[in-house]
This record gives sequence, C-alpha cells and structure tokens, in this order.
Amino acid sequence: MNKLKLHSLSMQISNYFFLTMLILLVYYGLSTTYNTSAIMLSKAQKDTINILERSSDYVNDYIKRLKQTATAITISSDIQRFIDTDSPENRAQALNMLTNMLGTDDSFMSAMLLTKDGRFVSNEEAEEVLKSKNILAEKWKQQEIKMDGVTTLTSIRKQTVAGRKEGWIISLTKEIVADDGQKKGVIRLDIDSKEIENYLSHLNIGKKGYVFIIDPQEELVYYPKLPTLSDQDAQKQIQLDSKRKNGYDAKAQQFIYHQSIVEANWQLVGIASLEELAMISSNMWWKMLLVAGVMFFVVFIGSLFVIRGLTKPIRTLEYSMKHVVSGLSDATVIESGSDEVRSLARSFNVMLTQMEQLVSEVKAKEQAIHNYEIQTLASQINPHFLYNTLDTIIWMAEFNDSQKVVDTTKSLANFFRLSLNQGNEMIRLKNEIEHVRQYLFIQKQRYGEQLTYEIIEDPQLFDYQLPKLVIQPIVENAIYHGIKEIDRQGLITIRTRADDTSLYIEVCDNGKGYQLAEKQKHICTRLGGIGLSNIDERLHLQYGSDYQMKISTKVDQYTRVVLKLPRY
Repeated sequence: MNKLKLHSLSMQISNYFFLTMLILLVYYGLSTTYNTSAIMLSKAQKDTINILERSSDYVNDYIKRLKQTATAITISSDIQRFIDTDSPENRAQALNMLTNMLGTDDSFMSAMLLTKDGRFVSNEEAEEVLKSKNILAEKWKQQEIKMDGVTTLTSIRKQTVAGRKEGWIISLTKEIVADDGQKKGVIRLDIDSKEIENYLSHLNIGKKGYVFIIDPQEELVYYPKLPTLSDQDAQKQIQLDSKRKNGYDAKAQQFIYHQSIVEANWQLVGIASLEELAMISSNMWWKMLLVAGVMFFVVFIGSLFVIRGLTKPIRTLEYSMKHVVSGLSDATVIESGSDEVRSLARSFNVMLTQMEQLVSEVKAKEQAIHNYEIQTLASQINPHFLYNTLDTIIWMAEFNDSQKVVDTTKSLANFFRLSLNQGNEMIRLKNEIEHVRQYLFIQKQRYGEQLTYEIIEDPQLFDYQLPKLVIQPIVENAIYHGIKEIDRQGLITIRTRADDTSLYIEVCDNGKGYQLAEKQKHICTRLGGIGLSNIDERLHLQYGSDYQMKISTKVDQYTRVVLKLPRY
C-alpha cells in the first residue's frame, strides 16, 4: 500500500512539473514565432545592404584604379612624343610604354592609342587592331563633343583580345587633350571582366541570390551567368529586375537593393534569396528546442529532488540493506521521517547489530581455517631429501673427504634454519634465495658435474616479503624431473626481476621438458618435494587473483616456471 501511495505521489508531482513546463514551452514558442519573421527580415535586409555597399565600394575603387592607369598613360612623355611626331623610334617607345602598363595588372587585356590624324599604336594583332581602330574612331567621332577629356566605360561584350581566347571584356576610353584644350587623340584599355566577376560571384546573399551591374543606358556591365546574355528571355528578365524597387518582395520572397557606383555611373542591383532567412529561422527553432530540452532537464531534475526529499528515509533504509548484503558492517540507519519509518529503522538497527556479531564470529573461524591450511601446506617437506643428504654425507665420510662433510653439513644446517624461519610464514626474498642456494649446493655435492646452476638476483628486491618455501620445490622438481633424466650437463637458472606493479621469480632448466598435453595434465601434480600444485595453492591463498604461475616447456630442451607476485 505504501508503495502505491509513493507511486501516486510521484505521478502527481511529475504531472505538476510537466504541466508547468508545457505551459512555459507553449508560451515561449508562440512569442518566439510571433517575433521571428520580423527579426529575420530585418537581419536579412541589413546584411544584404552591407554586402552590396561593400561590393559597390570595391567596384568603385577598382574603376578608380583603372582611370588612374588611363590618366598615367595619357600624360606619359612617350605617348606625347608619338602624338606630336610620328617616327619609328617614338612609335616603339609608345608601344613599349603600353606593353609595360599592361603588365602591371593581369586584368588588362589590350591597349590602343589613336591620334586625331589617324595614327595608332596597339599590342593587338594587325587584323584585330584594324577592326578595333575603326570601331574606336567611329565612337570617338560620335562622342567627340560630349567626352571633353573625361573617361568613359563601355558595357560588357564578348570579344577576342590580344590573341587570347574569346572572353567578356569592358573597355575604358579616355581622350588625350592638350593644355590649350585641343583634342589630340584617345586611349582605350580593354579589361577582363573576371576581376569584377571573381568578387561579385562569391557574395553571400543566398544560393539563388545574385548581383548584376547596368550602365545608364541599361546595358549590362556584369551578370553572374554571362552566357545567358544572348538569351532574349534572360535579357528581358534582367531589364525587369533592374526596374524593381528597393525592399522586400513578399510574393517572390526576395529582397532587392540598388546601389550606385559613382566612378563609372553604373548601378549595382542585388537580389537576395530567402535562404539566409530560412537558415536563421532554422537556427531559431533549434535554439528553441535546445531551450526546451534544458527546461525539461531542469524540471526533471527538480522533480527528482522533490521526490527524493519526500522519500529519503525509505531510500536510506534501502541503501543500508544493500550495504549489508555487500558485506559492509557500518550500515546503521539514522532514525528519521514518519513514525512508521522510524520504527522500521529502529528494528533494522537491532537486526544489524546481531548480524554483525554473527559475521565477526564467522570471519574469525574462517581466518583460523585459512591459517591452518597455509601452515599445513608449508609443512609438507619431502623427508627423502634429508635421507639422501645424510647418505651423501656418510659416503663422503667413508672416503675421508672431511672438508666436503663439513661444507655439506653446514649447508644442510643453514637449509633447515632458513626453512624454519623462526616460525614465521613470510620470509625476505633474499633469505628465500639463500635457502635455494644451500639446497643447490647440497645437490651439487650429490650430482657432481651433471648439475650446474646460476642465480641472478636484483638487490633492490631483497626485502620483498613472500611465503617461505615457494622456490625450492620448483628447483627440486627441475632436478628430479628434468636434469636427472638427461645424459648431458644440466643447468638451472634462477632469476628475480620486477616492473612497476609485479615481481617475477623465474626458474629455468635445460632438462627433459614435457609434451604440451602431458604438461597440461600433470605439470602441477606432486612431482617431488612439496610440488608445484602445493605452491600454486599457497600463493593463491596468499595473493588471490594478483598471483599467476606460468609454465612453458619444450621436449628435450627446457622447462621454465615463472611466478608473478604483486609488488605491495
């Protein structure tokens, strides 16, 4: 019943918070949608106007540079000398001056100088020059009265210039006038329209937006899709677009803006599509969804805190019960909340006290059993080694080899002294290695030249504590089941090493070895002395999963046993 009430309370609180969140989201969504259109339209208009004004300034500066170039040509002394006096030298200098001027800007295609008396200089081919001369002379004649030394610009046209591929060019024409006002000639520069095109074609006014330029006669100076200039329908559309008024066209969903280019007396017309507006609208909706998600998260977390506050005593009791199951003894519950919860907590604490007493008694018994198992395993020393050693000493005494008797007896005494280790189960690694050294010395007296050994120690590991009698049984196994059964000189190598987390004890012999299947079945059985299985059990009891024994072997070549112990 309590569970049902708790569930009902959770639902009521959740419904309240979720309803509040829904009302806030609806209000926020409606208000945002109401204002979004005006905000997006205003932003798009401002951005488009700024872009077109910057574009107009760029083209204006570009035309100004072209005019300055034309003026520099007209006042050049080389040009003036050619106009005044026709000679091969003056003509060559004038042509050289025009060629050098063309090299200052990649957009300059060609240059032509035409004097009033019909002489001309150009970098174009002869046929092209003649055609251009006639056109220039005709236009100059028509505009002679109107020009009065000013610079004029033509609309864009398709033409082959200076031997290049056919392209779209704009021509700049400037009269050369003497100080007394007499007209002496005219200079024309043909300019590649790509300089303007490269800039205007990358304006950010929407994927379907575009910009074009017209002159006072409403002829095109620039259009982003130049090949369409020959299309009559496209020409009509351009004329219609040029007459559209500034502002937002709701029907076409476009924003139109006209901007003057003063230096050329041109008109730049920009038509922006609503792609930017759609992107802004999409961003606004994503932001609204993000805010909604944040609000949902805040409300959800808030509801959790409220519910946690109401149900905290019960959850505390549940938490304590889980800790008791995990084996933690410090799980006493603070008696708080309603009377029923207090009573439940009090009963739980009494039960916990009784459980702790029982757990303590069980742990004490388990520890006693654990210690007994370790001591029992360590006490399983093979008495045959003692019998064999005493037989060896007797044999030495019979041959009157008193020194060997003394040395062997001393080693046997040290061997058993280190085995006892003053009754302690743990021993320093240095003493454990010394215990093995005494054992190998005694076995060397017995086997003679058939047995050799080497011990490689790391002095930094001398003080490492480990259970006693874990290396000698491995060495004993190597002698009796490896070295003893070969007809060549046997070698046993003992090495200690360590890394950051583990200590390694390696025992390797060059004896008989084992078949892999045989090794898997019998290598950890009792093979003389305490046996590898005995060592494995003891070290598992001592270190648990941090310990490993790895055995590798090859028939008639070697057997290697590596003990991995934790460094703590």
